Amino acid sequence: MRRRSTCCFVICAHFISGVAGDQCVLLTAIEARIQDDDVIVPADCVGSQTVGRNATALRHLKSAHKVATPQSRGLRLRRD
Repeated sequence: MRRRSTCCFVICAHFISGVAGDQCVLLTAIEARIQDDDVIVPADCVGSQTVGRNATALRHLKSAHKVATPQSRGLRLRRD
């Protein structure tokens, strides 16, 4: 996992969720990946106007941008 320092914080990974999975969440995740940051988009924490659009956005993030899309209950956060 790559760490990037920004001012007073060290970024290890981005956890992104929201109600516009096929728009805002999708573009935010892609922008973070362009910066070579690790990105996690919990699949059950994202919504879109339709189930199909949401599934397409998550599939695209996973296959084209190598974004992890696990269920939130499987995530474990730790403090370094």
